[in-house]
Amino acid sequence: MNHAIHERAVNTLVLLALSASFVIGNFLWQGHDSFNLWDEGFLWYGAKQIIAGQIPIRDFMAYDPGRYFWSAGYFSLVGDTGIMALRASVAMFQVLGVYAGLWTIAIALRGNSLKKLAFLCITGLALMAWMYPRHKIFDISISMIIVAGLTYLLLNPTVKRYFLLGVIIGLAAVFGRNHGVYGAVASVTAMSWLAIRASDQGQRFKGGLGSGSGRRLPAGHRHVFVHTRLLLSLHRHDCVHARTRQHQSAATRPLALDRWLRNRRRSHRDQMVPHRPLLHGIAGIRYWRTGLGV
Repeated sequence: MNHAIHERAVNTLVLLALSASFVIGNFLWQGHDSFNLWDEGFLWYGAKQIIAGQIPIRDFMAYDPGRYFWSAGYFSLVGDTGIMALRASVAMFQVLGVYAGLWTIAIALRGNSLKKLAFLCITGLALMAWMYPRHKIFDISISMIIVAGLTYLLLNPTVKRYFLLGVIIGLAAVFGRNHGVYGAVASVTAMSWLAIRASDQGQRFKGGLGSGSGRRLPAGHRHVFVHTRLLLSLHRHDCVHARTRQHQSAATRPLALDRWLRNRRRSHRDQMVPHRPLLHGIAGIRYWRTGLGV
């Protein structure tokens, strides 16, 4: 037992060292090159706005807030808000993605340690070449982390691993709602497959439908993913409400009221379009009766 724990710890450290080596080497090689104003600049701007005390979506246009808070947290730690600090924060997240990818591949490798290490080095180079452009590293890393979480569950489906996968999916939704949806669909598919393979009929029902409180109930999905999506929805609602109140201040209220009246008139006009022939007929009869239409 102790030997197995020691071996897992050594493998984890080796994979982390490999991941950090590849990311640091790539950062030293081309971390100072080029600048994408539209995408990387947008991320940089959002992280700096958080440092200034603003909130994504409510105070400035932004994607889902996870990546901004990650970068802003690194800014706070190092006391720097420059572009190189932003790239360093992205590189730190990239280490997690590369580690997840290498771990997923390492569990399927057999043979002596030297061959495994050589194969993992080649795999690491391939992953680094794939993780491009720089501003997409968050999305690519999250995808690999979700795959690693699914693999971890399938190897030994326990309540602890269900919960851990739920945490991963919930955090993925904070970084991108699309990743949360993809991860949820993939996890439901994996849990359905595990439920079909279950020998116990009761466990098959609980694992496939996700009802009750059995051992196969994905508690992580229920408590983390749902609560995360609820918090994001409330956050967006508060942002929209605050933005509406801001636009309807004393200076802009007449313009807002005028825009609302124009939209109402346009709506009424559009609703009357199908009835125009009838209205023309009624108007013609009226004119004919009053002698104005002859």
